[in-house]
Amino acid sequence: MPGRTIVVTVDPHEGMPNDLTLLLRASEVGRPITGLTDEAVAAAFGVDVSDVRVEDVVRQYGREGG
Repeated sequence: MPGRTIVVTVDPHEGMPNDLTLLLRASEVGRPITGLTDEAVAAAFGVDVSDVRVEDVVRQYGREGG
């Protein structure tokens, strides 16, 4: 994955064969995810950059990050 990340979960969107939500974490514990761009994700999955949306997640108990 781009941005030195690891995929934690993948949730496909029902009825959409190529639409999914990924939860990512940094590949190194305690390091923030940096350098993750819409363009890098689009290239990794072979989709148009306009199809990519990167958002923060709400901080979760037991997980470092947000």
